[in-house]
Amino acid sequence: MAAVTCALTPAYTVRWKYGFYPTTLLEHAVLLTLLVFAIETIRQRSRLEWRTPFTWPAALLLLAGAISVVVAPSRRDALGLYRAYFVEPIAFFFVLGMVLREARRAFLVLAGLGVATLVVGLANAVVVIQAILAHRLDLAGTPPVVIYQTQNAVALFLLPVIAVAASILAYGRERRARLACAAYLVLTVPSFLLTLSRGGYLALLGVGVGLALASRRRRQLLVIAVGVTIIFALIPPIMRSIRQTETTRWWAVRSSGAPPGKCCSTIPSPAQGSRVSKRDWRPTGTRPTRTVLSTRITSS
Repeated sequence: MAAVTCALTPAYTVRWKYGFYPTTLLEHAVLLTLLVFAIETIRQRSRLEWRTPFTWPAALLLLAGAISVVVAPSRRDALGLYRAYFVEPIAFFFVLGMVLREARRAFLVLAGLGVATLVVGLANAVVVIQAILAHRLDLAGTPPVVIYQTQNAVALFLLPVIAVAASILAYGRERRARLACAAYLVLTVPSFLLTLSRGGYLALLGVGVGLALASRRRRQLLVIAVGVTIIFALIPPIMRSIRQTETTRWWAVRSSGAPPGKCCSTIPSPAQGSRVSKRDWRPTGTRPTRTVLSTRITSS
């Protein structure tokens, strides 16, 4: 059941309400997993192990979250976030800690996460490829995404499972597990690259460096990792994506006629012909070497 819940991780986007109570499909899967665990524990008369290395950190996190609910402007909304982001994940993690006592069970849960990331990654890759084929991919703006709302969210969801699969491929002992991880990475890594997330690329480089440092041939692997990163960064679309932010900010400040050194937030796109009204400037500080535009955009 825990593996099925992990496979349903993207299902938090499927939402509905029971009267005033908002819920998601993922929450139902988590609660059903907790219910099955409780029934099995009672039937087998198993003893719960509360003392783990994560007990006190989890308790402190729950306490901090409870305090934030008390002092929140809207306690009802804060309580909903506390339930979804604190209580249920920690309870599910506790169940996993109790049941994952064998490598076979751990791989089963990882397989569930792998299915979830494959669905998200491949679906997002299809959307990006369609935009490329239709000449609608604008690297100056936000790339197209599906299921999640931003490319960084997609990359953040894919990368942890990619890191685990890469570590099993590099240092695992079971041949079947290594072959499964290799097949998974063949599908997922290209999908990850198509997220066009600059932060995701940097994090992927960190994963590669970490795996290289853990190897006996760390020098050769570090050289390979750095070389692949440089070659990848020199690909024209990726290079434009990396440099687009600074170029757009510079253009926005120049075209607006605003005083240099003022810091603002929304960035207009040169391709869209937007302009910035001088009266909308809201200085929030000065930076002598870099200007960032953050104000309201007025279409020309």
